[in-house]
Amino acid sequence: MKNFIIFLLFLLLSACNNGSDNSSITNHASASNLSQLTIDYVSTIPLINDLSTTVTIYVHNNTDDDINNIIYTINKNTQNSGGMPIISKASLTSCAHIPAKSRCGLEVTQPSFLFDAPNQQSGSLQINADYQVNGLSLRQSRIINFKQVKPDQGVYFSDDNIAYQGKDAAGTYLTTFIYNNSNSNLNHILDIRSSNPNVSVIDKIDYLASYQIKSLEVKITANSSVVNAELEATIENELTGSQIVKSALRSTPVFGGLIVTGTPEILNTALGNNGSFPVQNVGDTSLTMHITSTDGINLTTGSNACGNNQELPSGDTCIIYYTVPDTNSGNGIITIDYGGNQQNQTTINWFNSSGSALLAMQESVSLIIFPRSSTYTESVTLINLGGYKLTNLTYTVENNTGSAVVNIPAGVCTTLAVGQSCSFQAVFSSQIGDIAEQSLVIRATGNYSNNQVYSRVIGVRYWITRPSAVLVAEGGSVSRLDVESDYIQPLLAAKTKLLGVSLSSSGNAVAVGDDGVILYSENYGESWTQVSAGIRAPINSVSCNGTVCIAVYGSEGTVDKGILRSIDGGKNWNIVRRLNSSGLNGLVPNAVHCDESGICILVGTVVGSSSSISLRSTNNGVTWTESNNNPGSAVSSFGRTWIYIINNSTITRISFNSQGNTWGSSGTGASIFVSLWGVACKDENICFAVGGSGTIRRTSNASNIGQAGGVNWSGVGVGNVRYNAVSCASNACISVGNNGGLARTITTDGSEWETRTALGSNNLNAISCIGDRCLIVGDSGVIYTSNNSGATWSQINYGADSLSSASCRDAINCVLVGASGNVVYSSDNGISWQSANSLTTNNLNSVTCLFGTYTCLAVGDGGVIRRSSNFGRIWSSIASPITNNLTATSCFDSKCYAVGYNGKIITANTNNFVFTELTSGTGNRLNGISCSNANTCIAVGNGGIIRLTSNGSTWSGIGFGTADFKGATVNAQGKFLIIRQGSILLANDQIPASGSSSWTGVYSGANDVNTIACFGNICVAGGQNGLLLKSLNGGQTWANVNSGNTLAILANTVYN
Repeated sequence: MKNFIIFLLFLLLSACNNGSDNSSITNHASASNLSQLTIDYVSTIPLINDLSTTVTIYVHNNTDDDINNIIYTINKNTQNSGGMPIISKASLTSCAHIPAKSRCGLEVTQPSFLFDAPNQQSGSLQINADYQVNGLSLRQSRIINFKQVKPDQGVYFSDDNIAYQGKDAAGTYLTTFIYNNSNSNLNHILDIRSSNPNVSVIDKIDYLASYQIKSLEVKITANSSVVNAELEATIENELTGSQIVKSALRSTPVFGGLIVTGTPEILNTALGNNGSFPVQNVGDTSLTMHITSTDGINLTTGSNACGNNQELPSGDTCIIYYTVPDTNSGNGIITIDYGGNQQNQTTINWFNSSGSALLAMQESVSLIIFPRSSTYTESVTLINLGGYKLTNLTYTVENNTGSAVVNIPAGVCTTLAVGQSCSFQAVFSSQIGDIAEQSLVIRATGNYSNNQVYSRVIGVRYWITRPSAVLVAEGGSVSRLDVESDYIQPLLAAKTKLLGVSLSSSGNAVAVGDDGVILYSENYGESWTQVSAGIRAPINSVSCNGTVCIAVYGSEGTVDKGILRSIDGGKNWNIVRRLNSSGLNGLVPNAVHCDESGICILVGTVVGSSSSISLRSTNNGVTWTESNNNPGSAVSSFGRTWIYIINNSTITRISFNSQGNTWGSSGTGASIFVSLWGVACKDENICFAVGGSGTIRRTSNASNIGQAGGVNWSGVGVGNVRYNAVSCASNACISVGNNGGLARTITTDGSEWETRTALGSNNLNAISCIGDRCLIVGDSGVIYTSNNSGATWSQINYGADSLSSASCRDAINCVLVGASGNVVYSSDNGISWQSANSLTTNNLNSVTCLFGTYTCLAVGDGGVIRRSSNFGRIWSSIASPITNNLTATSCFDSKCYAVGYNGKIITANTNNFVFTELTSGTGNRLNGISCSNANTCIAVGNGGIIRLTSNGSTWSGIGFGTADFKGATVNAQGKFLIIRQGSILLANDQIPASGSSSWTGVYSGANDVNTIACFGNICVAGGQNGLLLKSLNGGQTWANVNSGNTLAILANTVYN
């Protein structure tokens, strides 16, 4: 039985005057340069169950230009931490460059606390971003607090009071957190929504595993005043019952100066009595501080120390240093007086462990990732920080949420004298694997002082992955194969016909089309990211109201038809209703439109029938009811005026009912003998309907519905193309159609139109305008954007037209390359894909990512070599010794190789990537290369060519026959597999001799095999007409897998 849990987060925004006491406000600073780069204001990070915690904290570029060479640093103020808080290497690199009007997520990890304290441990860190704009050096800083929370079997939001810059004209972004503080199974989060349009939820969260925390970004509309908002999360759990949890997140806009501080840790004076915490002015004016402390706390000095009577400019930070007495326990207060009558008080707590038992535990990594059917050894270090010798120590594993089996050797670290440390190795293994991140705790239990019992735990996060293959098919579509179950999940559709587009005033845009294609943009369509809703049916139409978007999918030829909903501007989607059931079987949804009040109308047709059922929602697409019986192809509205094309697109009707559930008479001129395909309104009176043969119909009295004379329609069409859609910007209305057809109003009231220069030759299928911004989408995936009400247009390049190679080195990161220098990458297990600049327009033919690093290498036409040090996000050029086309590359440990036309082979060491040319002994084109170690490789090519090296430098010929070999790979036994035509051959030995007798045919079929790859003994091959094969024994035997299509599979990569 499924149960639904509703979690409520109350978001309170209240004004603040300079005379109030804001000592309860714990976070976080603004900066004087808010209009340029901002780090999110952040709630207190919860540290769960002694686990190290990794969260995403977003950085926003608020300018119209890219910001490059951003340098991030991090400071901490805690002694009781298993290590320095870190920003991941990948995000340090990727967030060094942030495009205009975009954001980037920093992955910040706070290690677990080394030891317990009398109360829940706490602390703070400070993130700094240093950058330059117009030659001016700037810094943005953010103080972020964290606090330990104990397991108590629930799901919660962070609870905090956030102070932010009240004059932030770019709008304010806040990051809060939702976490599962229990060892229950997966909680599926169906929806997180805001009750107030001035507070929008940016991110979509699909699930929370046990003891997991995820970031949730919220945007407060620019210049909004006092706002009360409620965030509501709907959660589905298979086991637990329903519950309602409310939590207050109070956010205060600050005007004038305001001091906030980091949370001091609880000091253990047995380790030292020195403490510190950061201070920041989050207001918009400078202020002068006077700092005092209660008896027992002495203020000291240090780097960037806060001084008495010191002036602190807006956005600046300093650090308060102090010492506490060497007593068993105590507390005191440090007071900051400023602004005449304002005060901030920070409580300091300390204790001494020398009179008690205290054990520190530390793990070697924050997240363990390893493949199923293998092992991983994790080092656990213990330090006796207490005043007693610990004896009879034993170790158990508890609260394991996943499939890991953990073996801790018996008899290790059984006794620890005071001050002594010891380490043991915990060996992780699994034969099953997990679908997501899991966790467990390792508990140490022992005796001290007359057999008193002491216990301490450390949390461990892990993910044991399952064998999978990423497949690249003809046209650039990408999918993932679960090798064991044969389930194929679509990941990335080829650039194909786009059918609908919707643009919001916030800059969010969504485009949809054939094959389940969904693209979203956060910058008015200037750049795009492709996501998947897990469907392959055409998505016909999309409409967004703020960050809530509704899309409809299905066609006469597809069984599956339905309604999709997104609450984060189009990044993540859920199916809210299927239309092939509940009496709606056969309904093809043609169009959907939602207005600002949350009213949505869906119109469609029934296959083989002249009647239909339209659907209506009054809650932004959460639920739907039947509305009327007229088949329709387009719908739109302005204010209380709704326009709707019915009866095979030959009649328009107007509704003056804001609910859209009763429809008035059509009026005069509404029925014509030309098909109409698009509708839009400039205001509540002026509306347009467009269609075939250059038809544009106009009314100027749409609000006359139900009144004497009714609504009058007349023709104002121009040209002779079929117009498919129309939309109105601030200063003009624009209609788009077949063969790049474009028309635009030349009068304010839309009574006169003119044709404009065609935008290419592709059919243009949809247009959406908001303000002066407009987006057009059409066949072949074309996208055009305008920022001047359609006066001029620019074509946007995105995605990858054709992909030729893939490399995935774990369950999270994948890189794909293809024609014209196209690179796309995913850092979230294929959920979303971003384009990267490869610094070339040459075709990239092969990519490989080195195991155990973030480094990827791509090669292509003209000898082009590109290198990325962050899994494909940013690329740099590598000098090439040749100009011949390179077709394939392979890396193993310290060496990389690439092969290409005219028998070219080049190699480089991975410590410097300086490539040199080797002599291959052939002039034939080489198509593939694979290495079993750094010096043993095989290269295959046209005319039966096989070249072998066993020393990494000299190559000998071992080929046979005249057929072209297309590719090669190697299995866990170090034996090579090669492909030609419809065959797969397996080497009899690790270093095969010359001739065909050294090879065994292991597969033969009618379709050519184009690609082959192995990870250990898991091998996958693909070929023409959708051929898909798998082997679980290193390529000795092969089984067919139904790929679900007839497109040629061009490339694949296998990982575990």
